[in-house]
Amino acid sequence: MRNSDHSSFPDVALESSTAQTQGVGIAAYQAELEVQNENLRLAQRHMEQARDAFARLYNFSPNGYLTLSSSGIILQLNQTFADMLGLSISDLTYQPFVNYLSENERRIFLARYPSFFKSPRDKNIETTLRGCNGRVHVRLTGRSEFAAFFSPKRQEEGTVLLLAVNDITEQHRLDEARRDSEEKFRLIVETTTDMIFQIDHASIFTYASPATPSVIGWEVEQIVGTSFIKLIAPESLEVAMKAFAQVMEGTSIQLLELQILRSNHSTITVGVSVAPQIRNGSVIGLQGIARDISVRKKLLDDLSRSNTELEQFAYAVSHDMRQPLRMINSYLQILAKELGGDISQTARDCIHYATDGAVRMDQMIVSLLAYSRIGRKSDPIGVVSLRETLDEALTFLAPAILETQAIIEINGEFPAFTLSRDEMVRLFQNLVDNGLKYQPVGRIPHITITARESDKNWIFSVEDNGIGIDPSQAHRLFQVFSRLQSRAKYDGNGVGLAICRKIVEKHGGKIWIKSFGDGHGTTFYFTIPKTTNPVTI
Repeated sequence: MRNSDHSSFPDVALESSTAQTQGVGIAAYQAELEVQNENLRLAQRHMEQARDAFARLYNFSPNGYLTLSSSGIILQLNQTFADMLGLSISDLTYQPFVNYLSENERRIFLARYPSFFKSPRDKNIETTLRGCNGRVHVRLTGRSEFAAFFSPKRQEEGTVLLLAVNDITEQHRLDEARRDSEEKFRLIVETTTDMIFQIDHASIFTYASPATPSVIGWEVEQIVGTSFIKLIAPESLEVAMKAFAQVMEGTSIQLLELQILRSNHSTITVGVSVAPQIRNGSVIGLQGIARDISVRKKLLDDLSRSNTELEQFAYAVSHDMRQPLRMINSYLQILAKELGGDISQTARDCIHYATDGAVRMDQMIVSLLAYSRIGRKSDPIGVVSLRETLDEALTFLAPAILETQAIIEINGEFPAFTLSRDEMVRLFQNLVDNGLKYQPVGRIPHITITARESDKNWIFSVEDNGIGIDPSQAHRLFQVFSRLQSRAKYDGNGVGLAICRKIVEKHGGKIWIKSFGDGHGTTFYFTIPKTTNPVTI
């Protein structure tokens, strides 16, 4: 380049300007490269993190994963599958998959294996693996695809099988248990002599067991699909419908007696127990069991009638026997008065023994009459506070309590029940009187009456500080006319505790004693079940 005077500019200035321009471009390019490299490094870190996350998900997934070659060689697997067999990944890699199957399972798997490659859809097979951890029941879900893979020698390409392995050992165990339970239930249903049945919410029989004909006289196919109402005799229909409504509300019913019409139009008595059949929280019907109790009911009716007749006989005989005894006693007294002092001491002793025997026999008959009256249907039944019956019994015993200066202690809350008031008064009276009577000479009686509640019963105790009882003789206490003490030392007829036992057992309870022997006192216990119509007062 030249000036206007045709002189030339120096070349140094031009070169400097070009160099500056080039330097700026290189710097910018280097900065851009740094940004791109940083982005690449960041992307690489993200990719590595994603790869690591995928590897963790793959290795520790709840399911095992396998890649098998077309010949069944394990090419790849995750840690979960290795853990199923109790082996390491390196132990399993490039090993034949069938090595870990039993002989029978191996034949089945090899027969099915080619089919996994013939369809793009997933296929399933259940089998049992063998490993260091024992037998593992699994479900295999497989899909084939074309992929590159590494063989022991080189990288190859081909069709492989991707398998998801789901451990169903627990499910298999539960299925086995369910099948066993169903089989046991089937055997029970098919062999029991009771009728087992199911009825839906519309009162229709949906199932009846094979014993149905022998129980109610109808064939299974005659009643399944029909309403149970047609089997109920008119006198039991109201009871049956009320029970059906209760069960549909979710209440179970035990031992319901119903009159059933048989196919030959005769009637039988069956005992039925039913429970609601619940699905998804709703009652959809009922299931139950029925038993022909006609024979048993007849026997029970006969026994009840026989017991009633026996009680009436015992009452009548006991009542009638008192008149001759009174006559014997009266004539003995007249004889002793007439003879006066003209008889020997021996004769006088004989008359005394005869009179005493007649009096004692009369007392025994009175006790027997009292025993026979326990449980008679004529006894009034009502809501009774047991504390009130105890107080009434203590009122009757007040003279003996005052005479002996006895200490009476009462503990606990006493419930109320629907039962016979007179019988409960007699029960407490006999037990407390026992503690007042059987005391060593000179000892002041101390009697403690306690009431306490248990899960199923109310438990009452009457504890005294009396002469005690030999534990080996305790079983005799509640027998009629059984005495453990001399009549000369302690009066009584040996019926009081037998009456106590009869009263308690009549109300479904139990009575027993506890004593550590002579001189250690006695505790009488008795129970009344909570099911005896308890009432809160």
